[in-house]
Amino acid sequence: MRVRDVRATHIKDLIAALSQREMKGGRGLGQAMAPRTQSKVLTRLRALFKEAVSDQIIYASPMEGVRRLKGPAPDVVGKALDFDEATRFREIGEELHTAACAACDPPCSRR
Repeated sequence: MRVRDVRATHIKDLIAALSQREMKGGRGLGQAMAPRTQSKVLTRLRALFKEAVSDQIIYASPMEGVRRLKGPAPDVVGKALDFDEATRFREIGEELHTAACAACDPPCSRR
C-alpha cells in the first residue's frame, strides 16, 4: 500500500491488531503486545506521516485523531484489612519491635 493510500481506518485496524498480537520474544513472550509497545509503534508512525506531509507527499496525516486503545483495568491485587486484622497486625508489629529492642546491645530506648 502506498503512503498516500493510507487512511485513519487502516491505522485504527492496525492498533486493534497490535493489541491482540502475541509477542514472539522478549519479556512479553506469548503475551499480548503491551500498551507501551503499541505507543512506541504509533509514535514512529506519527513521525513517518508528519515527514510525508512535510515533504508534500500527502496533504494530511491519517494519524490525526488516532489514539491508542486503552488496556484493560489492572486486577485488584489484594483487599484492605478489616479492623480485627489491622489490630492483630499492629500487635504483632509491637511484639516484634519489643523483641528486637531487647536484643540490642545496649538496649534500645524506644521500648
